[in-house]
Amino acid sequence: MGDWKQKADDRIERHRKGDFVVRIGAEPAGTAVSARLVRHHFRFGMCIGGDPASAGPDQQRYFRFIAENFNTLVCENDMKWYATERQRGQVNYDRADALMAFAEKHEMAMRGHCLFWSKPKFVQPWVQELDDAALRVHVESRLESVVKRYKGRLIAWDVNNEMLDGSFFKDRLGDDIRAWMFRRARELDPHVPLHVNEYGILGSDEKTGQYIDLIRSLQDRGAVGGIGVQEHAAERFVP
Repeated sequence: MGDWKQKADDRIERHRKGDFVVRIGAEPAGTAVSARLVRHHFRFGMCIGGDPASAGPDQQRYFRFIAENFNTLVCENDMKWYATERQRGQVNYDRADALMAFAEKHEMAMRGHCLFWSKPKFVQPWVQELDDAALRVHVESRLESVVKRYKGRLIAWDVNNEMLDGSFFKDRLGDDIRAWMFRRARELDPHVPLHVNEYGILGSDEKTGQYIDLIRSLQDRGAVGGIGVQEHAAERFVP
């Protein structure tokens, strides 16, 4: 344990700290100076859900805690396609907009999660029932709608979540649909970094290799701007 702690402290010294100079002016020698950190430069965040405007007392404490302790957020579910268009043609961004407004009010960065989700069980039934031509139309409509809505307001988008464990869009629309999603999102918002995102990477050499192959393939045909590695740590403690 002690060895682990020392290594962690060493990494913090190397990667998360830096020197700076404060010039005070012609103050007398020996003047006491104090400084208080008001905001971290290093991104430190959490996922968020709920509606700050309608939150009860317990949830208000939750939102205050977030505002006081973090500088970066990601919507747990409220920006996902199944949350913004549960029924065909009924698009609703109220919850996502409320959380975006909360982040901006408190000068917090927001990641976009996610444009699409590859696992069929997280694809709305009405989307699964579309024929291939209609599916392609709705995929593009989804991109046009959500990427333009938050253009210039996010620090990243997860484009097609968990492609190693789901292949709904690939199976229906062909292998290039994955890279096309990146390319089209890049056209709609040229400045937001576009991420891949997977779980179970850290504990599996085989899955790590698959992830690297996927990233290289998308780099050759798309516009990958970042690599996401999820870690659901609590799952390790479930019998």
